[in-house]
Amino acid sequence: MAKLALELSLQVKESRYLSLTRKPKQDGVFYAGFEVCAPDFLIDRENFPFWMLEYISEGQGEMRVRGKKHQLGAGSLICYGPGIPIYFHNRADHPFHKYFFCRTDGAFPDRWRQCGLTPGSVNTLSLGSPFCAVMDQLIFDGAQGYAEKVQTLNSLELILTSYIRRDLSKEKTNTDGPAQVYEIAMRVLNEEYREINSLAELADRTGYGSEYLCRIFKRYHNESPYQALLRMKMNEAFRQLKDGRLRVMDIAQQVGFDDPLHFSRVFKKTMGMPPSMVNG
Repeated sequence: MAKLALELSLQVKESRYLSLTRKPKQDGVFYAGFEVCAPDFLIDRENFPFWMLEYISEGQGEMRVRGKKHQLGAGSLICYGPGIPIYFHNRADHPFHKYFFCRTDGAFPDRWRQCGLTPGSVNTLSLGSPFCAVMDQLIFDGAQGYAEKVQTLNSLELILTSYIRRDLSKEKTNTDGPAQVYEIAMRVLNEEYREINSLAELADRTGYGSEYLCRIFKRYHNESPYQALLRMKMNEAFRQLKDGRLRVMDIAQQVGFDDPLHFSRVFKKTMGMPPSMVNG
């Protein structure tokens, strides 16, 4: 059992955390959260006392683990822990937005191994905005006391590992063209959703036709490409509204809406509430 307290990085611009304690007394998930990293974000450790999963929903960077370099971007999943030297950083112009999960087990967690993960591994997942929306809501509910923390943390981990098992098994058995097209489209959406405002623009940036992308998303996703795009925009708007530093019209422009009224209608339809109900 690790006895050290968790030391959180100070190189973050925004964060939301859900924790039982920073000095856990029993095995299991005890810490989870979301961070928007600063331009100079850097992790350089020879050892880490806990087992960590870090999922990057946005941003670009690089990682070195066990002598091998990995390029990191939207969809990257990092798994590390005790005895694994770790070094990773984000690009100053594309800082990470990332979710993390922390466990205290002495050995590599069985649940993580069973879904296909190994210590020191880097994988790419196709989770997209529905996953992020669920994570954001559960972290918020747990932190506010609307849900019991132990159950919420376990639910967060179960959701993530279910997605990991799905994606890693698909990666082993499905090497057809459509799966690769879907991965490309999701990567473009995750990295460029603020600038993309239509299905036609997504088609231009991926190099695939609009109708073909719709067929691909019908096969691999529970939303159309345009619905996925809108949800990413509205998730970001929700984060900005919770932060409370910008006006609604400014947030609308940041996610590609020139008309604040149109933005408000889309936000309400997508998120189930008007922007005015999001408390900063």
